Amino acid sequence: MRPLQTIAEPFATAWDCLCGQGQSLSDLREFLQELQKIPELRVRAALRTLTRIRWELERTPESARLNDPIAITLRDAAVMMSQMLSRLR
Repeated sequence: MRPLQTIAEPFATAWDCLCGQGQSLSDLREFLQELQKIPELRVRAALRTLTRIRWELERTPESARLNDPIAITLRDAAVMMSQMLSRLR
């Protein structure tokens, strides 16, 4: 059994994966498989993701340009991507 810290690492970024932290990537893969199996988890994860994205957008100053980036986690991006792709099936 893996330590709780590696399982409960929801805030890994894409940069972490690009820097060779494959554990973050394998945890993400397992998380996405669980999302496909458990609809309740999928709904909860989507709502949490939307809440975090909304919070980031609200933090953005009004003077920001349209192409200014906002920071989201790799897990949030993966949840949004899986939600969008599930609509295509």
